[in-house]
Amino acid sequence: MPGLISTEESKVIRKILIPIYESSEAHKAILWYVNNLKLPGDLIIFLHVIEPILPSALSGLSSQYETLPYNDKYHVSEKIMNKAKLLCQELVHEANIYGIKSEAMIQIDTKPGPAIIKMIHEQHIDNIIMLKRSLSFIKRAITGSVSSYVLHHSNIPVTILSTMNN
Repeated sequence: MPGLISTEESKVIRKILIPIYESSEAHKAILWYVNNLKLPGDLIIFLHVIEPILPSALSGLSSQYETLPYNDKYHVSEKIMNKAKLLCQELVHEANIYGIKSEAMIQIDTKPGPAIIKMIHEQHIDNIIMLKRSLSFIKRAITGSVSSYVLHHSNIPVTILSTMNN
């Protein structure tokens, strides 16, 4: 069975991936999981994909961003990284309250959809629970929908929750 690993402490039967963007969305995904999918032996993996600041000729003109070392491919501000770490810690703590074994990962990538698909294969994920982000029509047309990308490129069950449902 994919995702089956054994450790001395406990056995992980299924790995459930929850990609996170914002705190409120992640909390909804946890509640949905607890009420609809939770089984003993599950491991929840929270994945926070951070889109980096790409260096450009104009990046040095902005006081908002720090200067980049010459060979850095991507840059994420310390403020954004700290916020992501704090969110991951909160979610692992919340999962612990519900008695869910969990871990969190932060990945820096320019394309969240392919980053999630890569994680599915690397971590042998069995199921994904994600929320459809509320993007404007124009932004969705330009960048595309991450949930749509994952749904069409994943070879495992994908549950997409609407942000409209409470």
